[in-house]
Amino acid sequence: MQNVLFSYMPHLFVSSLAATLIGQNLYGFNKQVARIQDDNDSFSMRSSSGTIRTWFERDGVPGGIDSYLVIKQIRDKLDQPLVGVQPDGNFIYSMLKYGLGGAVVQPIKGKIALSSPFAHKAEEIELAPISKPPQKDDAWGFRFIAPWTLSLPFNFPAGRPSSSARNLARATGEYSTTLLGRILVRR
Repeated sequence: MQNVLFSYMPHLFVSSLAATLIGQNLYGFNKQVARIQDDNDSFSMRSSSGTIRTWFERDGVPGGIDSYLVIKQIRDKLDQPLVGVQPDGNFIYSMLKYGLGGAVVQPIKGKIALSSPFAHKAEEIELAPISKPPQKDDAWGFRFIAPWTLSLPFNFPAGRPSSSARNLARATGEYSTTLLGRILVRR
């Protein structure tokens, strides 16, 4: 059996009650209302779950994703299904298409302050500049602007999905992205 990479979002914070309700009830993601404040490239997020504060500064010129080798190397890792857990315990899937081919990418440097449950204990992460080759454990980051789309969600019944369920999920994802995803959820 082949291993499949995916992105799991245990928490997704938004500043709108409507977006929270749609995300929880239609998409099945654990969206929560939070107070989100932005300050140019930095932001802070406060919710009943915890707090995240960032201090970012642009570090380099904007360009396409291929302009920065270290970002280009993770491109395939970004095109993965998003997985959430519905209240009944079933998994739900959506495909996030970042549109990285046309994205404007720019390295950033700065700090991220995390509290529980986002870290075992309160900690601050320093982002290493990607202009230098990052070391194995270095955290680094970039900002990007792209015309992303999110497919309509699909799920499998509890238990191991059959090949027809997998085919149905693939077809549903492709259909929603092609016909509806760009209209309903384009940002």
